[in-house]
Amino acid sequence: MKRLGVGLLVGVLAAVAPGCMEGKRPVLIPVAEADDRATGDPAVDTVLRRLELSETATFEARFEIHTLLGNTFTTAEVAQDGLKRRAVRLGDVLYRDGSDRDPVTCNTTSGTCEAGLDDALVASLMVTRTFFSTSAVARLHQAGRVAEGAATLEDRTIAGVDTVCVTVPVTGGSPQYCATAQGVLAGYIGADARITLLEYRSELTEELGQRLLSGAVTTS
Repeated sequence: MKRLGVGLLVGVLAAVAPGCMEGKRPVLIPVAEADDRATGDPAVDTVLRRLELSETATFEARFEIHTLLGNTFTTAEVAQDGLKRRAVRLGDVLYRDGSDRDPVTCNTTSGTCEAGLDDALVASLMVTRTFFSTSAVARLHQAGRVAEGAATLEDRTIAGVDTVCVTVPVTGGSPQYCATAQGVLAGYIGADARITLLEYRSELTEELGQRLLSGAVTTS
């Protein structure tokens, strides 16, 4: 791949079209077809409908990802300007994609970037760069399809944000998914990882959202 200098990245926009350049995912859960999302469980389908809104939302967020294998904790940052731009930082890996520029994957420690979106770089975290949106939809849809009983709903406040959570009984456990009103994943508890929302805004600030989207590669 052609290696790009940090200086060339200022102004690189970031967005993701649904399903664009997803590549090979580390979590082997198939994405359901758009016309086959409903599971028939009202609780699961309520949260699924919320999560499906995430692709068009404008927001910024910070998460903690606890990968149970290895007991590691990773900070994740996400900034999304509707369908136009998106930037996702998982540890020292930054993904940025835009409608008028080639997507890039950057290393925030070295400040270097390469063309394309490489999910393999974060496979050890047991998540992908769409962990807060389409990946969560796929996981929850699959859990709903193999559930061994009725799922349950509850309202929770996470990081000061009102969310709806669903707990699904499946073989070996009961994963939980929480979503904000905009459809962004606010919490996940599963056998592989735990994802917790730490900060959330439905606008883009200079401190987080604009910094990620504008071209800054190294962390501040």
